[in-house]
Amino acid sequence: MQTEYFNRQVASEDNTGYNIVPYGYFTYRHMSDDLTFSFNINEIVDYGIVSTLYPVFTTTSGLDSHFLRAYLNNSLRFASYCVLQKQGGSRTYMYFKKLASHEAVFPCVAEQKRIALFTDLLDRRICAQQKTIDALKKYKRGLVSLVFSVENPYALLLSETPMTELLVEYRNRDTAGLRVCSVAVNKGVVDQIEHLGRSFSAADTSNYGRVKPGDIVYTKSPTGDFPYGIVKQNWLDEEVAVSPLYGVYTPISFEVGFLLHIYFEQHSNANKYIRTLAQKGAKNTINISTSHFLDKSILFPKDPAEIKLLVRLFSGLTERIAATERHLDLLTQKRRTLLQQLFI
Repeated sequence: MQTEYFNRQVASEDNTGYNIVPYGYFTYRHMSDDLTFSFNINEIVDYGIVSTLYPVFTTTSGLDSHFLRAYLNNSLRFASYCVLQKQGGSRTYMYFKKLASHEAVFPCVAEQKRIALFTDLLDRRICAQQKTIDALKKYKRGLVSLVFSVENPYALLLSETPMTELLVEYRNRDTAGLRVCSVAVNKGVVDQIEHLGRSFSAADTSNYGRVKPGDIVYTKSPTGDFPYGIVKQNWLDEEVAVSPLYGVYTPISFEVGFLLHIYFEQHSNANKYIRTLAQKGAKNTINISTSHFLDKSILFPKDPAEIKLLVRLFSGLTERIAATERHLDLLTQKRRTLLQQLFI
């Protein structure tokens, strides 16, 4: 349903002219910006409505709906057909007449049903894996909220600690021979080409910032839930270079840097801390100097033993989430490969 997907109603109040989608019928958006189309079946309500941008259709008696959905969403043959529909401009249009003109040879209905059952099992397994990841991340967010609070239930000794007692700005510009990295919400400090697909660094990187393993990096670039930028620890086993616009800080210990990474990983903490330091400038940039970033305090544990305990706790949970995400990637890749082999 639209409210489940968008968390709000995005359709206009006047639904006159919308297409009706009976239970079991297909619908898809007939325009695409990336040459791909997503075909879905209404298996939620008896009757739904969709914008006129979404054609509605059903299958004939000789074609299994779930098999057709798997074919349209995964077939390289159909993907090639979609490419042929591009006639200039940035969008590709797949009107129903064009869709119905696509020719393909399908197995008998009994075989279609067996293939559809197999693909549905794959989808359910991937969905269950994603739910596990979501549950672990939700648990981690809740744990961070509890740990970094005055009335934490674990009797941890926390106090308002100036950031200058935790971090020291590091302004080493000797970056010759170092690979250039970016900072991403999910990947942290990551190779720029690996993350963005190509290099966006300047031809001359001599004024870039040097980042040691364990250093904290702050990028002011707004993104998603982080309108004031993101803060990450460098978990790479090497020194790297980052844009001169990034702030680089050396923590008093790796463990302290790790906990700061965990703290600022939550957008509520990052936004609360940075918002009062920053002012948005032209082109939605953030006006905050790298040294200014250290001007505030955060609630932080004082006891080294408690710090080490929290690091063990959160490092274990972080690795479990990462391992679960890697398994999801593996399942998704296997699914893609198997279905492409099925629908050659």
